[in-house]
Amino acid sequence: MKCFSRHLLAAGLLVCSLHAGAACSVEIAALSFGSYDTLTPAPNTSTSTVTVVCSGTAGQAVSYVIALEGTTTPTRSLRSPAGGVLNYNLYQDVNYTTVWGNGQGNTPAFPDAYTLSAASNTRSYTVYGRIPARQNVAAGLYTDAVNVTVNF
Repeated sequence: MKCFSRHLLAAGLLVCSLHAGAACSVEIAALSFGSYDTLTPAPNTSTSTVTVVCSGTAGQAVSYVIALEGTTTPTRSLRSPAGGVLNYNLYQDVNYTTVWGNGQGNTPAFPDAYTLSAASNTRSYTVYGRIPARQNVAAGLYTDAVNVTVNF
């Protein structure tokens, strides 16, 4: 089963059903990088959280894959209405080594499988965002939308 949620850069909630009667909801916290200083030598970082809450019978197996759509390459782009581009990426780890993508190319999705230990289990997954330092861009509002897909 494939469930689509709202964008990562805007909060969302989605409820899906798994096989054998389990049900899961997906919540996405908005990710905001705040201000970007083109002269700062350090990258700009931020985090977001994807939370999956599954309910069913204790002992029931649950498995899914969380994919962040929007790229099959290891670079994403924030864009301004004036046409400016600010490169960034989303990662599965705090060391910014594994790009979080949709499972195609060099962008692996994030799988998880477990057994429900109670009638309801909550799992939270941190999404690590990073804008490389010293990109020469004009001032303005830069945005992107990333669809989060959970395949059950």
